[in-house]
Amino acid sequence: MEFKKKLDKLLNLIDEECKPIAESIIQELNFTIKLLDELRNRIDEEGAIVLYKNGSQETFRQSPAFKGYYTLIPKFNALIKELIDLIPKTSQESSFNELRGFMDEYK
Repeated sequence: MEFKKKLDKLLNLIDEECKPIAESIIQELNFTIKLLDELRNRIDEEGAIVLYKNGSQETFRQSPAFKGYYTLIPKFNALIKELIDLIPKTSQESSFNELRGFMDEYK
């Protein structure tokens, strides 16, 4: 997976004492990205709005995948911020540009 390689590359910029924390964040990011991909695929297949049936009543509502996707986005952003905060200030500008490139590709 391309994003995993890029995240692992960022890990090399983090001080040794912070690497266990960064590895945990990267592991959680990988999981979150996997979930986001699955939810996005489901949204592509089913749509963001689905027909909901409850007995004889029918109504349209947001799909559960759509709700889940947008619930995970703040978590994804928070994890990215936590990872950036672990990068020493001297390396942050180049790391930020690399991370921005990663996020642009992921969109």
